[in-house]
Amino acid sequence: MLLFMNGTCDQQVLLPSLTVLDFAGGNIALAGAAALAAVLQRGALSSLQDLILSYNNIDDDGLKALAAPLRKHPNISELHLAQNGIGDEGIAALLAPEEGVLAKLSVLILRETIITDEGCMMIVASIDTMPRLKRIDISYNDTSATARMRVRRRVANIDSGSGGRGGRGGRGGRGGRCGER
Repeated sequence: MLLFMNGTCDQQVLLPSLTVLDFAGGNIALAGAAALAAVLQRGALSSLQDLILSYNNIDDDGLKALAAPLRKHPNISELHLAQNGIGDEGIAALLAPEEGVLAKLSVLILRETIITDEGCMMIVASIDTMPRLKRIDISYNDTSATARMRVRRRVANIDSGSGGRGGRGGRGGRGGRCGER
């Protein structure tokens, strides 16, 4: 069993069938993020699909610790990072193209973080590495309407098949959603 207590990983065994890990509100901060990164790096959560880390006091350093293991994880489809102190540095680490991709990511929640227009532009530039992305929530950040619109349009392009993705037609009502204020 994987136990997180006071931001530390006290015990680890393989949990090959765990698909959802919800630490929302757990206040794991940097120490917990680093411990989780080590667990992911070892492959202990090989079937993990949804990782919910909202409301955890994770800052840029915490996301930097998690970034490489998350990018290399084969099954991550939902990543919830809402209401953490994650800014543009953390986003840059998560989306670094030279170190793997988030190929199966379909949902990315960055609501109420501290990303700026620069972070939004990094997201726009990285969309091609996330071909299954259908929903991104960047609401309640210090971003301009223009930056949010660019992200929303780029995500919508994935769903509609434009932007160099011919033949990937619409997928129903969820496609291209992007949080607004």
